[in-house]
Amino acid sequence: MGGRYRYLLEHSIAGEDLEPLRSGLEDEQGFRLHELVGREPLERMLEEGELEIDTSTADRFFAFGPCIEILSVYLPEYVSGVEVAETLDHGLNRRRIECYRYIGRRGELVTVPLEYALSLEREIVPGHEDLPRLRELWHELPTWARVAYKQTYVVELGDLDAGPA
Repeated sequence: MGGRYRYLLEHSIAGEDLEPLRSGLEDEQGFRLHELVGREPLERMLEEGELEIDTSTADRFFAFGPCIEILSVYLPEYVSGVEVAETLDHGLNRRRIECYRYIGRRGELVTVPLEYALSLEREIVPGHEDLPRLRELWHELPTWARVAYKQTYVVELGDLDAGPA
């Protein structure tokens, strides 16, 4: 069995954050985003302050989450990216679909499962957080993530505690 994997990341970097980010990334051996998008395209994105990634691969890029985490060390706001993972059978038919949102904040990473839909062209469209699964993960999430999700899903998660675990 094989797979198809799609990686999505859109993030604007403020001018004052570009130099500290680029300087910091020089020493980050775990920052391997260039393996996914190419060294020159990544360098152009960093020069322009616009990370815009929408790429697909046949092999899972396990460094995607850690790259989000590393970016969040040098940027003052949350950094978020999405992974769409398809497992295919020998006839290249979809057997399993999983979507995840990776969210980095100050060097900390959370991974949250997403719902998805299929477009008329049968393309996978990542959706909102999978709330039943988010509830299962709730006490594993750091306080900042619980507070943010409670503010986003006031009604749906209103019964959950946002304080320290």
